[in-house]
Amino acid sequence: MNKEVKKLIFALFLSLAAFSGWAGSAAAVEKAVVRDLVVANSSRDLLLYFQVGEIFRDDMEEGVLNGIPASLTFLVTLRELKNGRPGQPLAELTINHTLSYDALREAFRLNLSEVKGVQTCTSLDKARKMLSEVNGAQVVGLNILRPGGEYDLGVKVRLEGKSLPLSINYLAPFWQTGEHESDWYHVQFKY
Repeated sequence: MNKEVKKLIFALFLSLAAFSGWAGSAAAVEKAVVRDLVVANSSRDLLLYFQVGEIFRDDMEEGVLNGIPASLTFLVTLRELKNGRPGQPLAELTINHTLSYDALREAFRLNLSEVKGVQTCTSLDKARKMLSEVNGAQVVGLNILRPGGEYDLGVKVRLEGKSLPLSINYLAPFWQTGEHESDWYHVQFKY
């Protein structure tokens, strides 16, 4: 076979491999579903609880076990409804969750921005669950809310891409794709 044809076939193969990695990441976040979106309150604050399903794929698991952190960012907006339509944002919040694996200690480390300190666990299932849950994040002080007011709280999930040295990008094609976002999920409530 001609060298030119071999080079063309090889380039086509590499293009397809890169595209399939990109499509896999986009599809994963498109399938991401925010479940059990609950707004509650403490004596002083409006609190947020939810879970994200369908976000952790096999290639992400392999990447984490090989030392590549997995990061999720949750974007939260709170708006007062006026005549059934959302007004200006009362609060915009970003919640970051990062999962990494410490091979020496054989433990998973989770940085959850709504929790002080680093959480650790040895179970991958527990680490996945902790990565994809938000429990009691403070959205805004209750003094900001108007009694009898109607509000809309929206949540969006973003899978953060990590940049790797060029020499090892081929090992984790899902990570070279940048960021992918889910749709907005909303809950409306009266205070």
